Amino acid sequence: MKNLSFNVKEIAKVNNVAIMASNAPNQLVPIKPICEALGIDYASQFTKIKNDEDLSSTVVLSTIVATDGKEREMVCLPMEFIFG
Repeated sequence: MKNLSFNVKEIAKVNNVAIMASNAPNQLVPIKPICEALGIDYASQFTKIKNDEDLSSTVVLSTIVATDGKEREMVCLPMEFIFG
């Protein structure tokens, strides 16, 4: 898992939860807010991602500067893998 740092922007809002993505060319999307928006357990989803043959090699641990200016470390996937 790589460790990167980026600024973010809101790309969607689901059930009043903002889904953010990095401003990097290969946009990274944090997994936890998506799980919260969908009402599913983040820990079990993260375990499934780590154990997935395709997704495990794309997981990135990213320090994200949120809209409130605070830095948070989040597990992210590239945007192209979010909707699959």
